[in-house]
Amino acid sequence: MSRQSRIRFAIAIAAIFAAILVMMNVLQRDESTPALPTDTATPLPGSIALYHNDGIVTFFTPSALQGLDDYSFEDAEQSNLQSGILLRDVILLYVDAAELSADTVITVSSSTRDKSVTLIWEEVANPDNLVLFDIARSGTLKLVSSRVENLDTRAEWIQDTDRIEIQTP
Repeated sequence: MSRQSRIRFAIAIAAIFAAILVMMNVLQRDESTPALPTDTATPLPGSIALYHNDGIVTFFTPSALQGLDDYSFEDAEQSNLQSGILLRDVILLYVDAAELSADTVITVSSSTRDKSVTLIWEEVANPDNLVLFDIARSGTLKLVSSRVENLDTRAEWIQDTDRIEIQTP
């Protein structure tokens, strides 16, 4: 074997050894990277909990709502445009419509603001009521409406929403 052949052979062995080390490093990194939680016991930060009849259905983040139709209205107090996703559409992502009746009670709350509002499905299901989640500047969801009596002023809006409870009689 000539000297050039031995040098090429040594370089090839070194390249194979380096490739093996890189592959081992990648595999170890994949095993040590925590997966996103897929169960309801470990919510992501900023998640909103959705309960149905006292059982947890899911945790979701505002980013999970991308792709749903946007609705908007101009609020009466400051004439600002409020734009977002209907609460109805959010609920129907996770709860079958057959499990909801007109008198199903829906409570949306914010633990950081110590505030909540209770609505019935009939109000929420009607798109004309514009009961919607608007994404606040902070990236959290606020529940707003222009037509539902106990949610039609800024003082009544539920900012920093972190829990939705659905109780079907």
